[in-house]
Amino acid sequence: MRAFNFLGAVAGILGTTLTVALAVAAWASGEYAPQVVIAALGTVNIALAIICLLMFLRSEELSRDKLKLEPLVDAQGREITQFERAIKKIESDYCEAASALHSILDQLRDKMYDLGGVVEAIDRGDSVLDPVLRDHVRTNEMFYLFVVDIVKTSMDILTGGKCSVCIKFVFENEREILMLRTFMRDSNSYRERKIADLMATVYPYYDNTAFKEILDGKRNYYASDDLSSEKPYFNSNQNWREQYNSTLVCPIRILGLPENDNDGVYYSVLGFICVDNREGGLAKQICVQTLASVADSLYNHFLAYHKLTDLAWDVMDDGLSSAHPPEGHESASTDVSR
Repeated sequence: MRAFNFLGAVAGILGTTLTVALAVAAWASGEYAPQVVIAALGTVNIALAIICLLMFLRSEELSRDKLKLEPLVDAQGREITQFERAIKKIESDYCEAASALHSILDQLRDKMYDLGGVVEAIDRGDSVLDPVLRDHVRTNEMFYLFVVDIVKTSMDILTGGKCSVCIKFVFENEREILMLRTFMRDSNSYRERKIADLMATVYPYYDNTAFKEILDGKRNYYASDDLSSEKPYFNSNQNWREQYNSTLVCPIRILGLPENDNDGVYYSVLGFICVDNREGGLAKQICVQTLASVADSLYNHFLAYHKLTDLAWDVMDDGLSSAHPPEGHESASTDVSR
């Protein structure tokens, strides 16, 4: 374009020069009629030369502007590419998290089907052999290890951090105080957290802000990405600051209907599923809704599992699981009024 404009301008100037030369020659020869035509053509050539010259100058200006804008355009192109990659990664991460959730539900369906037959036999008063109880208790206990490991994988993906996951069950002691104990931890955090579990084997619910506020009916779940700024915040684990600063806790519960008009609604609470990390991101709604869906889906299985272990502790001389001790095993659920 620049070369074309330049050649056009040069051609216009040459045409104008030639026209002037012919006009002078015609004037000298005394032939005036052609002089008018030649003058007109000369005027046109001059106009064309001016136009072409202006176009050339404009083209030069646009070329300079283009050179200035090229780095910005390239930068925007790179940003768009980065955004596209980020969107694809988010989509991939969410698909992976959804796939993990699907894995839990798939296993849960199978475990509920198998466990349902045993629970029905227990409810009918049928005799269940000791080896059968052992097998079902251990199999379903391993299912919960599978659950916390899969939840950890999902939360690692959704937060970009290194998460720890555990399930705690809640029961009433002989003084009718709500107590908690760790039931299962994910494979990665077990070694680091087992000391804290041993130091606080069983503790009252009010020793932890998250459990207290949920069981007191103040929250449906507890989520914070900066626990150090929460006032007040207390925890039965005295070393929590060294291990995490972000947490998400969802109850394993179901809404109970009042028996009469004077009674309020209440929740039957079996336990909690808890996630924490140092990096944060657990307060995001995608994390909250994902964990809440897992907690809600576990209620019926957790209830049946409690019933199975209740019977197991009654008929077995030796303990089946270090994760589910005799303390509180007889309390399958705790009703919390709202």
